[in-house]
Amino acid sequence: MNNQQFHHVLLLLIAYIREVADLIEAAQTKLQEGFTMDETSHTCLSTDGDNPISRILKTFLQDTKEEDQSMEDNISFMLGSIHKRIGKYKRTIKDTTDD
Repeated sequence: MNNQQFHHVLLLLIAYIREVADLIEAAQTKLQEGFTMDETSHTCLSTDGDNPISRILKTFLQDTKEEDQSMEDNISFMLGSIHKRIGKYKRTIKDTTDD
C-alpha cells in the first residue's frame, strides 16, 4: 500500500468514525428525550372500566410503554449494526494494509 492509498483509507475511516459518532449522539439524545417518570411519584388511576378518562389514560400509558420499548429495540439494533460495520471496516483496512 502506497502513501496515497493509505491517506485515502485514513480519510475514509475518519469520515466513517464521524458518522458513527453522529449516530451515537442521536441515539443518546433519543434516549434522553424518552418518557421518564420520577420513581417517587405515584398516580392512582380508577380501575372502573366504564370511566372514559380511565380508559384513555390506560390506553395512553400502554401506547407509551410500547413506543418506549420500540425505541429501545431500534437503538439496540442501530448500535449493533454500527458495531458490525466497524468490524467489517477493520477487516477491510487490515486486508488492504496486508497487500
